[in-house]
Amino acid sequence: MEQMPSFNRALVEKYDRPGPRYTSYPTAPQFHTAFAVDHYRQATERSNTQDSAKPLSIYIHIPFCQSLCYYCACNKIITQKTSRAVEYLEYLKQEIHLQASLFDKKRLVTQLHLGGGTPTYLTQEQLTDLMDTLRSAFNLDETEQRQFSLEVDPRTITPAQIQLLRDLGFNRISFGIQDFDPKVQEAVNRIQSEEQVQNLIDAARKAQFRSISADLTTQIDDVSQDFAELDFNQRKIITEQSLLQNIARYRFELEKGLSVLGTTAAIAPFIGLFGTVWGIFHALHSIAQKGQAGLAQVAGPVGEALIMTGLGLAVAIPAVVFFNLITRTNKRAIHQ
Repeated sequence: MEQMPSFNRALVEKYDRPGPRYTSYPTAPQFHTAFAVDHYRQATERSNTQDSAKPLSIYIHIPFCQSLCYYCACNKIITQKTSRAVEYLEYLKQEIHLQASLFDKKRLVTQLHLGGGTPTYLTQEQLTDLMDTLRSAFNLDETEQRQFSLEVDPRTITPAQIQLLRDLGFNRISFGIQDFDPKVQEAVNRIQSEEQVQNLIDAARKAQFRSISADLTTQIDDVSQDFAELDFNQRKIITEQSLLQNIARYRFELEKGLSVLGTTAAIAPFIGLFGTVWGIFHALHSIAQKGQAGLAQVAGPVGEALIMTGLGLAVAIPAVVFFNLITRTNKRAIHQ
């Protein structure tokens, strides 16, 4: 009899709730127009001067893909022109050195993740150049306790290249499998054989990656497969990854409309300011036409200015209040 995987029920119940998208940090509710570059620099300075400065974590986004996966909502660029990555990498290396200059060189980078897009869209030479840049700019942890991971599209890499990724310093790897069902693969435009994936997983085990995981899609309407027909390893992968996906489900419902509300809160005060400027201009224009400055010449423009200012405040105040309330609510939801 095949052994079925077991799970810690208490742990599952603890994390069985919506959470922020793991590749977005800070999460969406924490971004706002009032946070400027000076605030960012001050935050990095404070983190450097703490009594026990924490280790650093780095996320690098490689947006390029050779073809579109229909389910994907990530920031991506679909192109067969690999030369486009050259220019991107040049800007990326500048950004790496810019960020590194803000942090104490003694602080250890213990976590590194390359996501996408498709990180393995880059050539081996480009990935080597990227890792060399990171090592020259930051103090990377070289012990096996580090967590250096990247996402892999099985269609873009061979088993022999898996060892090269390990040699670059990666010790965690995530394969974008999505589904073994050919119908599902065709539906999402991501066709790869089970043998192809298995060969890559075997190569990752041989290369002694500390963590090997897989991305899987949840059920698609009109496309299903009998779970009982799968072998133990397939069921184990699907069960584990479906559980992890449910734990990390996007907070889309919590954040719906937040960006519109934040934009309204930011723009509304300018409506009031425009009303004031308009009233002054209109009053001056009226005085110039009449050749005299009296109540009759300024009453109308001032009234218009007051109305527009009032409208701006009437929109701005509720927008600011609700924006902050929703932001606080989302933050509480994250940490509960």
